Amino acid sequence: SAGGRARIEFYNWGEPLLHPQIHEFIRKVRAVEGFHAGISTNLSVETDLRKVVRAHPTTFRISLSGYFQQRYGITHARGNIDLVKSNMYRLRHYMDESGISFPVLVANHLYKENVFQDLAEIKRLCDELDFKIIPSFARFNPLEKIFAYQRGELPEADRKFIDHLIVPLETHQEIGARHKDAVCQLQTAQTAINYDGSVQLCCGTYENGNRIASSFLDHSREELLRKREAHETCAY
Repeated sequence: SAGGRARIEFYNWGEPLLHPQIHEFIRKVRAVEGFHAGISTNLSVETDLRKVVRAHPTTFRISLSGYFQQRYGITHARGNIDLVKSNMYRLRHYMDESGISFPVLVANHLYKENVFQDLAEIKRLCDELDFKIIPSFARFNPLEKIFAYQRGELPEADRKFIDHLIVPLETHQEIGARHKDAVCQLQTAQTAINYDGSVQLCCGTYENGNRIASSFLDHSREELLRKREAHETCAY
């Protein structure tokens, strides 16, 4: 936040469109002058997108890992790309129908298998719908799994996932090591609040052992910052 204004992002290791009141959350945040209400979704569920559009999120991000099911299903297990594309068309329709406009960002995660025909087709679809495509090399998360990989304890299924990465995990680690002493924005500039009000160390962690508070309402921002700074994971 800056100047008393907050940037609220409705996602953290989950699918926000599964919550039946997500549109109300967006609406309440937008009712506060200057507050940002962003959402990031796989867009792979049946939901009332019309309500979400009418709540007028500040930004709407869609995560994709392929245009064809054969490749999309590798990294979005149990996902249906036809449903995703259908929802993208519905999203555009409801925006046009209501006259409500906001940036729709398609985060296209690049793997070895989807950098050619899939990327070209996603670009074509985004151009048709007037959405903005943002390609980026896929990364391996959360931190707990990266640490397990370093210890040689990563399950076989996760090891197979790493094989799909364009940039090897070791390269990510080497780059990170060069900036070990830099200020971490995840530690100093944001608070990751789970659905139940508990506070995660940061959005890069997932397991309960990396929760720093059972309720964000019981601690000041300064207290939470001190807990993050002193946490053993951040010193790893």
